[in-house]
Amino acid sequence: MAVKAKTHNKNKILFIVIDGLTEFSTANYLTPLQRAYKPCLNWLAYSGMYGTLQVLPFAPESDEAMLSLLGYDISHYSGRGVLEAYGIGVKPKSNALYLRCNIAKLRNRAKQELSRVRVNIPPKIINLIFKKLSRIKPPEFAKPYGIKFKFYRSEHYRIVLEIIQTKSKQILSRYVSNSHPGYRFVMKKNVLVSEALPNETPLFVEKVKPLPGYENDEKAVFTAKLLNYVVQSSIKLLGSYVLLTRGASTKLPRLKKHYKEWTILTGMPVEKAIAKLAGMKVKKQTSNLINAICNSLKTNNVYIQIKGPDSFAHRGDDIGKIHAIEEIDNFIAKLLQKLKSKKMNIRIVITADHSTSCLTRSHTQNSVVWLIYDFNWHNFTGIKQCSFNWNESTCKKGLKLNNGELMYIAKHDHLPRPV
Repeated sequence: MAVKAKTHNKNKILFIVIDGLTEFSTANYLTPLQRAYKPCLNWLAYSGMYGTLQVLPFAPESDEAMLSLLGYDISHYSGRGVLEAYGIGVKPKSNALYLRCNIAKLRNRAKQELSRVRVNIPPKIINLIFKKLSRIKPPEFAKPYGIKFKFYRSEHYRIVLEIIQTKSKQILSRYVSNSHPGYRFVMKKNVLVSEALPNETPLFVEKVKPLPGYENDEKAVFTAKLLNYVVQSSIKLLGSYVLLTRGASTKLPRLKKHYKEWTILTGMPVEKAIAKLAGMKVKKQTSNLINAICNSLKTNNVYIQIKGPDSFAHRGDDIGKIHAIEEIDNFIAKLLQKLKSKKMNIRIVITADHSTSCLTRSHTQNSVVWLIYDFNWHNFTGIKQCSFNWNESTCKKGLKLNNGELMYIAKHDHLPRPV
């Protein structure tokens, strides 16, 4: 590789994030990315640039990873609940606490053991559950503070819980743990972040507690007691289901609007929230995603997150993850042909927000892979077969990046590039 320096990349940028694409291999296990048939991704990496990216030095949630990919310091992170609320159109109140909640299946109600495999809950059941949740009223011990509960529907099995305080001194605190066993709050460089945990067997509903250092804090003790009441009330109401809470938060992060020349195509609330805060124009993903991308690229750079691999990894389904990767490869190949037919010169960046392992069924702190291909580097005539396999192992021989460096490289030409 040689170095060519310019001030800015003049091509429009298409920044594609594949949710949970990568994972770690073992002596007896090749990753889905290593095994998948993906001629398009292989050729783009071979003809362009590639390497690894350490998104964050821990196993992040998707919102933390997106902030990092966009180049924002993790100190901006303020919690998942308030972002989820903002993403579905709720304006955060100064006297409220917000939680992201999951509707989860109970394997053993008496022991409060959760189903080991992610269950696809039918929409009719979710609608019924949501109606039942409105029956949960604040307990007697919360009445002196004028506590009110409000539940909001988010995407699929996701719920937002808004707890509002209308009387007396401030009594709500974000410094409480999750009832969801898959995530925990930890301090990283004096910043409270959420870390994904391996899915151990069996999994149980966690008791909400004040975070370390807040065990004797009146607000944290009260909030933990209140959330345990909500979780246990949901079990009584829902029978074989439970409402799992996580990401207690009160304030939105303050982000500099560095992305006014960008459009995000998404239907996920947390991505909408971060995009709005970063200055992006938000558009909903449509069934004809290729046309939506091409139309948006006429005026703006485009950021898009593609789902699929992450969900299969959480179920431990490596074959399903392989198929998801192959479908994405086919989609990107069709997209490139469309861009070529429209004579649109772009810089395409492809990476992942985090690794999600089929072995642990959870996010991990392993680095992710990336590639960059610029239509100006070669006269793009179409995808060709090549022997290169773009995966976690081969990318270790490429350029190693951290945090928001990939986005910086995408925007600028201060980088090594193929000649």
